[in-house]
Formats: sequence, structure tokens, C-alpha cells
Amino acid sequence: IAAQLAADAERAGATAINTALPRAFASSPGSLLDYARAVCDRVSLPVIVQDWNPAGASVGVDFVTALRTACPNFRYLKLEEPGIGPLVREILSATGRQVGVFSGWGGLHLLELAPAGIVGLMPGLALADVFVRMWRDLEQGAWAEAYERFAGVSPFIQFSLQTFEQFHHAEKRLLAARGILSSGTVRPVTVELNPDAGRYLDRLIACLLPALPLSVQRH
Repeated sequence: IAAQLAADAERAGATAINTALPRAFASSPGSLLDYARAVCDRVSLPVIVQDWNPAGASVGVDFVTALRTACPNFRYLKLEEPGIGPLVREILSATGRQVGVFSGWGGLHLLELAPAGIVGLMPGLALADVFVRMWRDLEQGAWAEAYERFAGVSPFIQFSLQTFEQFHHAEKRLLAARGILSSGTVRPVTVELNPDAGRYLDRLIACLLPALPLSVQRH
């Protein structure tokens, strides 16, 4: 099904495919590799493989090199953990920099992992423009400026990432406050924020808004 969806996306005009490894149930390394190969083999586009494994370690160099050998269109790996600087360097070395690593987890690890050689990050949409500025600061060697921007959004990011459902609530509420979404409603079934958490989130957003541009177009 994932391979078919990837093929459909290519026909619809996508320029890359992002596929997440299935982690709802325990899997063997071989079956995860087979899954990723099935997606890569169905498309000619560059493929990003995302791995978020709350129950244990994410895939490593062996997975990356095996998949790259089998599928030259496997170009990127997205990981969510902190402390993977050595792994990023090892992947770049083992693949001749043909596979790049993106950092996820809301952008929380950007300042730690940028010096290790990550090629980019995938934060939430609500602060994507802020992270673009941080990335450009780092490219220009302006670490202090990047740190100042990061310090301004860090309390919001840390609060939002306590649970994945809380991340949805925080992201949508900030997107609505910025005028990018018309509503911050999160689809059911979800974990509802308790009143104290909701009030704290509103205060975090109120502190952020003066430093963030507001959208002039609602979607």
C-alpha cells in the first residue's frame, strides 16, 4: 500500500517521497529493509526514509548502506533522536555523502546536530520560517544569532513535544494564532489538553507572537 501511494504521488507531480518505517509493532531489521526497498523500487524519485522508534533504537549505518546499495534513489534518512552526531558523520562517510540525514523532533536538536553535518531539518510547520532563519544563521557562522532565535522558541517546542498528540494541539493552535489556519481544532480521537496545560500553551503563544510575522492569507 505504501509503495502504491508513493507511485501515485509521483504520477501526481511529487518531487520526492517521504516514507516512515512501520513501528507500530516490533519488526526485524530485514523486514524493515524490505519495506523501504518496496517503496524505493516503485518510484524514480529521491526517497526520504523516516524512522521514529519510541521503543528502541532507530536504524543505523548497516541499514543505510544496504538500502543505498539496493536503491540508488534512497537519498535521505530522517531521525528524531538527540546525540546522533557521530552517527550522522558515520553515515556521511560510509555513503560518500550520498545519503544525507535530516533531524526531526520539532527542530529541538538543530543546534546540536548542524555541526555534525545534517543536511536539513523537518520541524513542525508553525515555526518553519523561524528555523529557516536559524539555518541561514548557522550557514553564515552566526551561531549566537541562531542560539538567540532558538532560545525564544525553545519553551514552546519543549512543551509541545511532551506527547505526540500535545504536539498536534500546540502546532495547530499556534498556526491559527498566526493566521495560517482558520481553526486550531484537532481531529478525534485525541488526547485533550487539561485546563492548566491549555492556559500555559496560550501564554507561550502570546509570548511568541510579537516576534513572529503573521500570515495575511488563511488556508
